[in-house]
Amino acid sequence: GVVPAGWGLLSAHPNPFNGVVRLVFGLPGSSRVRLRAYDTSGRLVADLLEGDLVAGRHAVVWDAGGLSSGVYVVRLECAGRRTDAAKLVLVR
Repeated sequence: GVVPAGWGLLSAHPNPFNGVVRLVFGLPGSSRVRLRAYDTSGRLVADLLEGDLVAGRHAVVWDAGGLSSGVYVVRLECAGRRTDAAKLVLVR
């Protein structure tokens, strides 16, 4: 696969979403990664991914079926230092 030049969240589709959303992110090099979702008050609502990943594009499907409608923030942490975030809207 193609190694992305940039780092971070590349897309969230669909957004707004109804229950399930596909999150795509890129890593220019191997790294320890953590992907989590929070509500607008900063409370952790989902631990989506944590582990060592190789360079390239990666995708995670988040099933937010147990959550209510509203705005959520998905945060990607890379090697515990760099972070990127995306705002998602869950519509029931």
